[in-house]
Amino acid sequence: MSMHTNERDYWWSEVREEISKSALALHCTHVLGYREEVNVHLDVVVLTAYGTAVKVKTSKQSRMQAKTLQAGFNYDPQRL
Repeated sequence: MSMHTNERDYWWSEVREEISKSALALHCTHVLGYREEVNVHLDVVVLTAYGTAVKVKTSKQSRMQAKTLQAGFNYDPQRL
């Protein structure tokens, strides 16, 4: 991997962590409609992430699975 790829991955992980922290601060269990955008103009790159934090009432098993949000945002572009 090039340095630029590692740097870009780090930036996206920071954006995803912010989404996760914001959802947790609102006592939410899920983020719906999550999407990422990148805009480049000359030498300026703007990374943007959108999503709606929600609190979903679920069964006990589902609540345990939702705790993955607390461990961090598990992003897998292959699942998109």
